[in-house]
Amino acid sequence: MVLSSICYRSLIATAKGEIDGNVPSLGNQLGWIWKLKTRPRTHMFIWRVAKNLIPTAVWMVARHLADCSDCVWGCGTAESLQHTLIDCEMARSVWADPTLSASTEALGLSCRMHAGVVPRTLESFLSHAKQRGAVRGGEAFHMAVVATTFYYIWENRNLKKHNGAVFSKLILIMKIKVEIAAAAGISISHPSTSSEELYPSGPFVTHMWLPPQRDGS
Repeated sequence: MVLSSICYRSLIATAKGEIDGNVPSLGNQLGWIWKLKTRPRTHMFIWRVAKNLIPTAVWMVARHLADCSDCVWGCGTAESLQHTLIDCEMARSVWADPTLSASTEALGLSCRMHAGVVPRTLESFLSHAKQRGAVRGGEAFHMAVVATTFYYIWENRNLKKHNGAVFSKLILIMKIKVEIAAAAGISISHPSTSSEELYPSGPFVTHMWLPPQRDGS
């Protein structure tokens, strides 16, 4: 509750200025967050990332709110935000999905690891966004994909930390794709719930977002 109060007090004090551009030191840097085609909770999460208000284990220890800085996934590494969202094996397994890694490649923010293509650093994503400002078209879509993926990786981390009931990698990736499709105004129906296949349409859709064809269709 204390951490949430800190975040929301800071948000209330600065967000409107960032959106309207009334805070010179912040307006041009963080206004892009509120223009991403994602859910408000993702906006809030990315804003907290940019403000260094995400309570990773390292963050908590530095503020004398916890004693252990180990990653909750048991990899034996200090849980910084960079580790949690990108470097951890759990995070890399999500980024290994071709659809998600395609967005980091499209933004020029990727590097190849043994698990596949992952974002270079969290800072590279934030710096790219600050430099570009309000992005449009395909780049805006890819920014939303990366932001939403960050959010869900963190959500899964919280589930692990607090009750141990986590999403499998496949379910987590599916949730990310469904949310991105919804935010982009893409309609997708599951084959088991409809006699007709509804395929995504729109300027940002690639073949990777299409549900598989059924036999005989």
